[in-house]
Amino acid sequence: MLRISPPRTNRATPLAIQLPFRPVA
Repeated sequence: MLRISPPRTNRATPLAIQLPFRPVA
């Protein structure tokens, strides 16, 4: 669910955006 597509997850997972966009997947 961390695809940088929805701006709502941006605040929920700011680390996922800096990472390779797929820290869990």
